[in-house]
Amino acid sequence: ENAAGQSIQETYVDGSGNSALSLRNASGFQRVHLSTYENSYITAGYNFGLGTSSPDTLLHVESATASDLIKVEGTGADSNPNIQIANDARSYNLQVVGARSDAFEIWDRTAGATRLTVDTSGNLGLGVAPSGYFADKLVVSAGNADGITIAASATSDINYFLFADGTSGNAAYRGQILYDHGNDKMQLATAATAALTIDSSQQIGVGTASPQVDFHVDNASTNGVARISTSHSTSYAQLQLVNQSGNYWYQTITHGDNAYRLYNGSDRLTVLSDGKTGIG
Repeated sequence: ENAAGQSIQETYVDGSGNSALSLRNASGFQRVHLSTYENSYITAGYNFGLGTSSPDTLLHVESATASDLIKVEGTGADSNPNIQIANDARSYNLQVVGARSDAFEIWDRTAGATRLTVDTSGNLGLGVAPSGYFADKLVVSAGNADGITIAASATSDINYFLFADGTSGNAAYRGQILYDHGNDKMQLATAATAALTIDSSQQIGVGTASPQVDFHVDNASTNGVARISTSHSTSYAQLQLVNQSGNYWYQTITHGDNAYRLYNGSDRLTVLSDGKTGIG
């Protein structure tokens, strides 16, 4: 009892074995109620601590040695143990779903949709389960005009999408897709070296990071720079030059006689495989 003669602890047991324990403060207000037959609670405005006498949140669990502090377990077959997180407008579950191959999910209860899935192989899906796809470490659901964005923090940043086969030296970035925001330039790199560049004027450079024309090929080590070929037995290997009016010149190698021809509706120049040359 307190100084006013009020009970600060009440214990109740009925004939069916139901029991309850109520703890009150010095003013007689009930603060803790533990029951075997109805809801148990701690009065609002008070925190509950496990392993600490100074809880600073509604539930504060603390341990200096344990790594597993809270466990939510469903023991039934294909059970769905979950923790619900909600505010005044939205509700989410953190859950393990037995019916979906025991995947971990972030479930949007409000929308009735899975927002994130991690399957038992560690594959990650955003908006979709990652199973069944050829490359499935990360699978993103994307509708029309949707996708993934890498957002630069400054207009001068360089952002990368990298392919690595190690962690030291350039093994960490052997393959690259690079965007240079400062110069509005995109590059593809192989063997840690820029192979193709598209600059801010949409000029394409192969073997050069500074293309000077719409398509610029540079090779500093060998004579071979560009090649047009066909593997079809009756096709031509052909280079087409067309202006804005639709006027054209074709440079071709024909399949029958292996002749080089310059053509714009009629043959204008023909060089046969033995070197004989015809004009017109």
